[in-house]
Amino acid sequence: MKRRDLLKAGAVAALSPGLWRPAIAAPAGMIKFVPQTSLTSLDPVWTTAAVTRGFAYLVYETLFAYDEHLEPRPLMVEAMATEDGGRRVTLRLRADMPFHDGTPVLARDCAASLRRWMVRDPVGQTISDRLEALETPDDRTLVFRLRKPFPLLPRALAKTQPSPVIMPERLAKTDPYKQVTEVVGSGAFRFLPDEFVSGAAAGFAKFDRYVARDDPTSFAAGAHRVLVDRVEWHVLPDPATVANALLAGEVDWVEMPLPDQLPQLRRSRALSVGPIDLNGILLALRPNHLHPPTNNPLFRRAMLAAVDQREVMAAVM
Repeated sequence: MKRRDLLKAGAVAALSPGLWRPAIAAPAGMIKFVPQTSLTSLDPVWTTAAVTRGFAYLVYETLFAYDEHLEPRPLMVEAMATEDGGRRVTLRLRADMPFHDGTPVLARDCAASLRRWMVRDPVGQTISDRLEALETPDDRTLVFRLRKPFPLLPRALAKTQPSPVIMPERLAKTDPYKQVTEVVGSGAFRFLPDEFVSGAAAGFAKFDRYVARDDPTSFAAGAHRVLVDRVEWHVLPDPATVANALLAGEVDWVEMPLPDQLPQLRRSRALSVGPIDLNGILLALRPNHLHPPTNNPLFRRAMLAAVDQREVMAAVM
């Protein structure tokens, strides 16, 4: 396989198996990936860090996921029914979804995971405020009984940072303000705790019992088809070391090289350089509206007039 093709495969695989569609000749293989920063937190409910989001896409799954048009599509869910004017939403889980510890994914695992997430996430808190009950009448059925309809429920259950990932009930009962002490998901890759060194490395192995959906892959939605046996994350803090490792073929994909290094990387015929996030970044400044001086609308208007948005974006990007 050419390194250019391998880089394209790694660029997608490290973020999410659902994005991964490389043209690999053999099913066995490995991707060596350099994340944008050190992976320090392994709990995607506890933190909003982007590096933890990428980690979570490998080992966990959510009930819904976003497709390439940023529309939510069922992932762990097989069917959805809405009744009583939107106040009763029933989700039917896919069959035969095991966790990495061998236990089956059950509705009560989903309910416990969502309750923990609702404490930490603003959208989750909105759902919680409208929630009369979250019921699990059987092992594959999850019922939201709402006081007031919430049409955005699939979007909320597909979001990231914090992410409503599904974990076993015993772990989902962890205090939302404390990190889980064990990583057990149901995603396409298993986390390898014996290989994790915070600030240095992390390892992931293909989960052999994972069964992908039948529908086409689309961004994080659809079929998560795994075509390599292993993914390794290597944390290399020095930008020059990162670029040299990529040029030498010691790693397969660098998530976020310095912009100053892009011309050098583009000159290599062995490398493929391009954007992964085509949606861009939205930056926002929200002054405090309760306390002086920014509680004064005139002061806030003066701030707006003083900020050159083009200069800010040029400095950030």
